[in-house]
Amino acid sequence: MRISALDKNVHDRNKFDCGEPALNNYLKQVSGQHDKKDLSRTFVLTSEQNESQIKGFYSLALCKVDLKELPPEIAKKYP
Repeated sequence: MRISALDKNVHDRNKFDCGEPALNNYLKQVSGQHDKKDLSRTFVLTSEQNESQIKGFYSLALCKVDLKELPPEIAKKYP
């Protein structure tokens, strides 16, 4: 098994299904956006034989920001 940073060019997010729709959606739809905006970093667990197949994942964020507390012009830039 190997843990590495999520890479959309290597890891197949669309085939991942942990049985929890909210987590599946986060990996497939949100994690890439958060990475681009430096909100969090997602790491995936894969087998060494098939690096594209994601077995599990975790995301790290430095802090949490309540979007309701941000000015609207800033808040609209974030999911």
